[in-house]
Amino acid sequence: MKVYRDVVIRHSQTFKELHEAILKSYEFDSKHQATFFRSNDHWLRGREISLEKYDKEYKAPPLIMEETTIGSEIKDPNQRFTYLYDFNRNWNFLVGTDQCIKRGESENKLSCCGKNGRHCTQPVWYQRITGRKVCRY
Repeated sequence: MKVYRDVVIRHSQTFKELHEAILKSYEFDSKHQATFFRSNDHWLRGREISLEKYDKEYKAPPLIMEETTIGSEIKDPNQRFTYLYDFNRNWNFLVGTDQCIKRGESENKLSCCGKNGRHCTQPVWYQRITGRKVCRY
């Protein structure tokens, strides 16, 4: 079963706002480390966009979510990102750009506009399938 959320976000909003929208849409807490990676069509991880600079080795210094806008990291109309939440439990999310819609400048709220499948609750029993976590009910 696929579980997904459609989140509407403006190009001028930050990765921290996207991080918060993802957590809210899956009803997760915000107590854990998190990072995005700019990815390619095969979901290979590239430049890191992190909630904060963590005590680990980096190939290049990470961008910081709060300082980095979505639009600044979209290099392709079909840009993809991977999102890693809770480094101990390894929640991996595949984030893709679906479509760009022009909206009024005053609209700056994030919203979850589409859902499919039951979301996993936190903490969760899980099985590993190609590095992704799948809910068991």
